[in-house]
Parts: sequence; structure tokens; C-alpha cells
Amino acid sequence: MKKYIWAKTLLTIYRYLERIAQGIDNQIDKIAENSFYVTGRNFLSNSTSVVANNIIDLSERKVLLINTKVLIEDTLEMCGQDLAQILIQKYIDGDKAREISERYQMSNRTYFRKLDEGLRQFSIMLTRKGYTDTKLLSLLKTEDWIMIFYEQINEGGEQVTIEEKLLKKLASC
Repeated sequence: MKKYIWAKTLLTIYRYLERIAQGIDNQIDKIAENSFYVTGRNFLSNSTSVVANNIIDLSERKVLLINTKVLIEDTLEMCGQDLAQILIQKYIDGDKAREISERYQMSNRTYFRKLDEGLRQFSIMLTRKGYTDTKLLSLLKTEDWIMIFYEQINEGGEQVTIEEKLLKKLASC
């Protein structure tokens, strides 16, 4: 059964959001620096309006990623500390089920029950905040790297497979 796909996706991408936002900042800096050097060959690509539009587009993308990060953090806070800790350790830190269950001295069955409850709570809180599956899809569909995670989780893929697929996609760009 495919449950909690967006919850798993958001929690999994959380660890990358800050790095990608920093990458966007670097890209904005390069665009701004390169706009100074205008020659006949790059006149059209370095016109004020093109440079401004590129910077605005990247800034809007960064705002979306920051808002997504804040959404994840706020939603985790609403889930309760014990469930949030399990979700963080599983999806954000990438710890194995056995490690987490041993850390909290609980059986595997109890761990998976709490993990499922945490995902259920996270999904409910997202919906209460107005972030349904449809809204999240329309908000994040332009972020190809997030959609790779979403599709892989929807297909039941493992974390390692998702990261390998993402790296291949980024390498081809």
C-alpha cells in the first residue's frame, strides 16, 4: 500500500534543502558578477532585464525551498517529540530501523508502529495546514530533484536508489 508518499518525500528532501538554497545563492552571485562583462556576443544574455529576471526566478525558487523547510519543521513540531524524533532519525538522518529501535530500547514491531503513527500524524498535520497531496504537487512540481524523490518513493524505491537516480539526473544536466 502506498501511504504517506508526500510525508516521506518531504522528510527525505529536508537534508538537502539548505545546500540547494546555498547553491542558488552562489548561482545568483555568479549571474550578478558575470552581468558586468558585456560584449557583443553576450549582450542579449546579459541585458539588464534578462539578468534581473534570472535573479528573480532563482530568488523565488529559494523562497519556495525555504518555505518548504519551515513547513517541514513546523509540521514535525506538531507531531509530538517522540514521533518527531523517530521521523527525523529515519528520514532526515538516514538511520536504520534496527539502530533506532535499539537506541530507544523498543522492539522492531513497536518501532514500525511508531514510525507509521509518526507518518500518519505528519500527513494529518500537513493536511490541516492546507497542504494536500494536490497542493504539494502543484507547489513542488517545478523542482525536478524533489519530483525524483517523490516518484521513487511512490514506486517503493529505497533511499540509496533515490540518491543514485538523483545523482545520475544531475550529472546529465
